[in-house]
Amino acid sequence: MRVLKIVGECCVYCGESNPLVLAINHKDGGGKKERGGLDFYQSILTRSRRVDDLETACHNCNWIYETKVGRQHKHIRDIVEPLLVEYYERKQLH
Repeated sequence: MRVLKIVGECCVYCGESNPLVLAINHKDGGGKKERGGLDFYQSILTRSRRVDDLETACHNCNWIYETKVGRQHKHIRDIVEPLLVEYYERKQLH
């Protein structure tokens, strides 16, 4: 919870604020070399790690983000992209 207070308390994409479904996302990748663990979270809490390259995202939006940037589902990206555009357009209307 303290890390979320520093990085962001809700999903930057959909606004979800339930901490049980939130994750810290590396905006430009880098998550594979820096796994979220005690050391990672401690470095955020002690401010020894900058957070401008991090964002809070719910697990659904994080998966969508990874698909959009091509790190997941590369083989179906052309199919997924129009669905994502439609989804976000509809979401903004509500």
